[in-house]
Amino acid sequence: QGYRLLTEAEWEFVCRGGTQTSRYFGETDRLLGVYAWYEKNSDRKSMQPVSAFRPNCLGLFGLYGNAYEWCMDKFEPYSSADVLSDDTQFDDLPELHLFNEIVRGGSLDSYATNIRSAERRNPLRIDYDLVGFRVSRTYSLQP
Repeated sequence: QGYRLLTEAEWEFVCRGGTQTSRYFGETDRLLGVYAWYEKNSDRKSMQPVSAFRPNCLGLFGLYGNAYEWCMDKFEPYSSADVLSDDTQFDDLPELHLFNEIVRGGSLDSYATNIRSAERRNPLRIDYDLVGFRVSRTYSLQP
């Protein structure tokens, strides 16, 4: 029992909310501005409140843009056998570093092509000022 970061698989599962498209609201960039704070509408200025944009179908806000989200898993590049979804991009091999957990979702300086459910990064390749976290609660169903 307790609180923890989401795993990478949990993050993508709740982000997608049962959808199969690259973004939970569809493939178009036209709607991106109402769901995400990213390089086109942020002017790379300060982050916004998480509820400033529309939620996904599970009611979760701020999954795209604004700040990358730390996940519990260590960064490992995907191999072709490990691909979680069709639109996953392959990253470079990770560098050894104390903080090598994976980050997901994009940030306020991400381009529209990187604002998608499968977005994943090695945190060493981004600005740490653009990283946040989402807390998950683990509980037991037994009394």
